[in-house]
Amino acid sequence: MMNEVVREPAPEDTRLRVAGLVMSRKADGRANYSKPSKAALVEMVRSAVASRPVLARANGINANMLAKWVKDSSRSRVAKRAAAKPKLMPVVVGQSAAKPAVVLQPVPCEVVLVRGTLRMSLDAQGLRQVIDALSR
Repeated sequence: MMNEVVREPAPEDTRLRVAGLVMSRKADGRANYSKPSKAALVEMVRSAVASRPVLARANGINANMLAKWVKDSSRSRVAKRAAAKPKLMPVVVGQSAAKPAVVLQPVPCEVVLVRGTLRMSLDAQGLRQVIDALSR
């Protein structure tokens, strides 16, 4: 016959206990844990109430299991943030004011040719014509 040793938590551990952690037990002895209690323990780890091993010991679970819960919780938080719809700013479309005409000043231009250099002052339209003529 095997004697089962039940460890009573130390008095300082009782404030770290989460009520209702074990919901039920499976046939093989493993426990089913309640989601709200798991979330409370994860939050206690994140807020540094106590170290993970101390919290696990106070609640009768393995510290590695508590570490897994913290890791799983972090993953689900990241996934929820990624799945959240982006917040878009409203765009107000109204009548646009007439754009002022852009006045371009003539630009000095210099074209170097085989027989000499051609210097002139051209506006945008004249520059387009020169470029078109030279590109033929």
